[in-house]
Amino acid sequence: MDAEQASRIMTIFGAWLSCPDTRQACIPKSHIKQRIIIMPTPKIGLIGGLGPLSTIDYYMGIVERFHKDFGMDDYPELVIDSLSLKKFYNFIESNDLNGIVTWFLNSIDSLKSAGASFCAICSNTPHLFQRDIFNGSSLEMVSIVDATIRHIEEKGYRKVLILGTPLTMGCGLYDKPMPNHGIEPIIPGEEDTTEIGNIIFPNLENAIIISEYK
Repeated sequence: MDAEQASRIMTIFGAWLSCPDTRQACIPKSHIKQRIIIMPTPKIGLIGGLGPLSTIDYYMGIVERFHKDFGMDDYPELVIDSLSLKKFYNFIESNDLNGIVTWFLNSIDSLKSAGASFCAICSNTPHLFQRDIFNGSSLEMVSIVDATIRHIEEKGYRKVLILGTPLTMGCGLYDKPMPNHGIEPIIPGEEDTTEIGNIIFPNLENAIIISEYK
C-alpha cells in the first residue's frame, strides 16, 4: 500500500472513529467506491484494553460498518493488541512518561508484525502522549481526537460538552485544540467531574450500570 492509499483508507477509518453513533451515514460513498476499485483491503490495527468495553465497541462498530458496505458474508481484516489498564495507570501514578511511550510503541510494532496497515488507540487518555507515540510509530496512526474535532466541524457544532474520565476532562486533550477550530468547549466543574469519575470507575468500566446514574 503506497502513502496515498494509506491516507485514503485512514480518512475512511477516521470518519468512522469520529461518529460511532452515526456509523450508518458517516463515510462518504465516494471513498467506499475508491476503496473497492483501487485499494487492497488493509488490515486495521487497534490498541485496545484501555478499557476492554470500549475496545469491543470499536470492534463491533467496524464490523457493522463493513457489513453495511460490503455485505454480511465477509468480515474486515483486523488485529487487536489488548493492553493492561492497570499497567497503564501504574505508569501514570509513577509519572513514567517514557515508559508509557515505549509501551505503546512496542504495541504498535506488534500490530505491524501481525500485518496491520495502520493503527488507532481505542481510548482517549493515551492521546495525551499522542505526539511522542505518533512520531515514533512504525505505522500510520489515526487520532481519535482529530477525528472527533473533524466530525464536530462537519456537523457545524460551535459549543460542545467534554465528558470522559477526570484526566481526559481536565488535561486539555480536547478543549485546548477546539478554539483553533471555532469550537467552544464546556468542561464540567470540579464536583461534576468527581461524580462522573466515580460513575466510570469502577462501575461503568466494568459494565456495571447503576440506574440512578442514567
